Amino acid sequence: FVDQAQTLARDLVQPSAHAAVVARLEVERRYLGAGYGRPSDESERAKQQAARSGLELDDTYTAKAFAAALDRIALGRERNVLFWHTLSSANMAALLNGAPEELELAPEILRLAHA
Repeated sequence: FVDQAQTLARDLVQPSAHAAVVARLEVERRYLGAGYGRPSDESERAKQQAARSGLELDDTYTAKAFAAALDRIALGRERNVLFWHTLSSANMAALLNGAPEELELAPEILRLAHA
């Protein structure tokens, strides 16, 4: 896991940032539970908490990642945590109701989206 994560991190940033990004990279195995593709107690709790906010997570992958994000917040390890939900079988349409159109976004956000 660690080698794959380091390689991915290096591939995503400019060469001048490789050392800094790899130094900050953490691979947390605690959320794996009984194994890849199998729910854990932590993922079930995270899934329920997300559902109370209207966010649907799958039983394993996104729920495990959300559990890790929630724990980092609860422990005060991070001031800001971005949970980037990229793909699952969950229907995201309800979350987009009332969302601004691309042209309505602030220029700073548009620059991030098109970087």
